[in-house]
Amino acid sequence: PVTIRRGIEEEYRSVGFVQATVSTYSHVSSESKRRKITFEINEGPRFRIQSIRFDGNQVFSPDRMRREFYARASGLVQSGIFVEKEVQKAAELMTEWMKEQGYLSAKLVTVDTTILPSKKSAAGEQSVEVVIYLYEGLQTLIGSIEFRNLKLISSDELKTMLRIQEGMPLNLFALAEGLDQLKRNYRDWE
Repeated sequence: PVTIRRGIEEEYRSVGFVQATVSTYSHVSSESKRRKITFEINEGPRFRIQSIRFDGNQVFSPDRMRREFYARASGLVQSGIFVEKEVQKAAELMTEWMKEQGYLSAKLVTVDTTILPSKKSAAGEQSVEVVIYLYEGLQTLIGSIEFRNLKLISSDELKTMLRIQEGMPLNLFALAEGLDQLKRNYRDWE
């Protein structure tokens, strides 16, 4: 029953019912010797995101951060429903986006939520404020690129494949994909 209870609570939380609780009651019939388990579910209010703020961003504007966050969020979070795991996941994906922009040491510090004073809507919903604390770090830009002894591919083709260009942010994810593509091409050229 404990595993089932936790599973039911987690399922409710995954759709915005943060305070859902499940109580179990067990009764053994003296006649049939069978155990009957009753699950009593208290959904509680559904939580909506009233606001999302970012702390620690120096380069990206709050509006840009919100756009990038929601672009990576689940459908429920995009529609304003608070699901803790989904908010956390979107914040982590947002820091990966920051790394793609050359902020290689960007990291998510924590996600803090505050349940706002009860002003339940007609649907019995409640609101939360979300603050995402992060660290951008310094941006890494490509200073110069030099290739030597190229025979099978030109330097311009190689720059395109590796998605690197002088003065542009270093995107380690794109570079790694480009290196994999280069390895495949070299095997094909042999």
